[in-house]
Amino acid sequence: MAINVKKHLQNDWLKGSDIGEGNRLTVTIEKAYDHTFPSGDESSVLEFLELDQKLSLNKGRLTKMVDLFGDDSDEWLGRQVILYAVDVTYQGKTTLGVAIAAAMPRKKAPQPVFEDGDDTNGDVVFSSRGRN
Repeated sequence: MAINVKKHLQNDWLKGSDIGEGNRLTVTIEKAYDHTFPSGDESSVLEFLELDQKLSLNKGRLTKMVDLFGDDSDEWLGRQVILYAVDVTYQGKTTLGVAIAAAMPRKKAPQPVFEDGDDTNGDVVFSSRGRN
């Protein structure tokens, strides 16, 4: 039986290096809650439907979430965001961190509009153009 190396090396917490430079992940928020680390530090956390890893919300990420969806974290559930890697300074070293952006809203498909007239078969003609 083969060893699932990735599973054993993967950290529970999402880092920028997990995403990689230039990549963007669209994810759906499944859970939002406060977490207490073994050190006693507390942080807000997001879990996603598409990822096994959790994202700790530092002040910048938390502020972005509030800007996007308001301060009621229950309203964040089911919403989509984009995660991407950015350079950050941590303990005097530059490393990849995780940033959050709004997911692009999906474009609505044009709605059919009935037009006066018919084609040669007498069928109704549909158009995606708006009425004049």
